[in-house]
Amino acid sequence: PFVMVLRIRSGQVLERIDLAEYVESFALGEELQEKTAFTKRIAEEYLAAYLSSDLEAQERLMAPGAQFQDPTAAVFGPGLGDPIDGAEEILSRRAGTFQNITAFDLVVEESFVSNHHAVFMGQTTYELRDGTRYAQPAVFVIEVKDGKITRHWDYVDYSIGPISN
Repeated sequence: PFVMVLRIRSGQVLERIDLAEYVESFALGEELQEKTAFTKRIAEEYLAAYLSSDLEAQERLMAPGAQFQDPTAAVFGPGLGDPIDGAEEILSRRAGTFQNITAFDLVVEESFVSNHHAVFMGQTTYELRDGTRYAQPAVFVIEVKDGKITRHWDYVDYSIGPISN
């Protein structure tokens, strides 16, 4: 499995991020396999906490200097796709966001983990307090170092409108 993320603005590629499952494909050794298995366990635990809005579990799993970014959220206004730095700030913002969401999930259709990165691809579904529901393709990428979440990216196709109101 391989995911290439391209950030494009005004017809120019500003950034390219490659995420690939090299560990199984190339038999890179037992140490890397152990790191990958550890990353998988921590990332899955964190993803479950994220989807269930469990802020305490997220805090326990995040490094103090963690970073979150959903660059695709920039469609909602200036600054909304910018990185959020620090676990405290991430959790503070999520507390506000989660107040407006009554259900949140990611139906994982494909995933892979390699060394420090876990990639989950599928459909994110969520419902707002007003009853509006969404189902949109998404990729969630979680980085784990020293047993803590250090970076988390969400990429969501927000161009797909609500499935019900």
